[in-house]
Amino acid sequence: MARNRRFSRTGADSTDNWNRGVIPQRVMDRAHEKIVRSMNGCWISTYSTASHGYAQVGWQSKADGRGMVLAHRAVWEKFNGPVPIGMTLDHLCREKRCVNPAHLRLLENFENGRRTHGANWKLGECANGHPNSMLAEDPHRKDKAGNLRSGKRCAGCRKLHQARNNWRTRHPGEPIPEVLLLASERRELGAAA
Repeated sequence: MARNRRFSRTGADSTDNWNRGVIPQRVMDRAHEKIVRSMNGCWISTYSTASHGYAQVGWQSKADGRGMVLAHRAVWEKFNGPVPIGMTLDHLCREKRCVNPAHLRLLENFENGRRTHGANWKLGECANGHPNSMLAEDPHRKDKAGNLRSGKRCAGCRKLHQARNNWRTRHPGEPIPEVLLLASERRELGAAA
């Protein structure tokens, strides 16, 4: 039986097209039916979850081959059609097992990748409120082994971190002034007050 290329990362089209296969209609229907409706409007999938916490549904048949897809993606495609290349689904409700299409939104892969650990800052901004126009390649970023890291970094945040480091060097043991606080630190101070 031919291997379903939907989730295969090998082959000529592996970087742009690895997740473009067709989800069988019966799988979309199954993912939509096996849910528990919660009080907050989430449709919690009863399918098993992978180590990343998202529910997943699989299939195997002679006609469709073998494959697996995240349950929320299957339900999204049932109601809205395929997810465009370069886009991903983001849970507005922050519940990884929710498959309610009203709780999902399309985001660019880059923007979704920045929204880690439950951070939900405004679209088009970094975690500290600087506009995405300040994102730039950072030639000085290195990994733990000292190798240059590719990727973009907010120039405003880089300057803020440099200023914080300078302050700590010149004023050891003193609290950082309010103008040099990160957005997360400002939120903590506001919550404590």
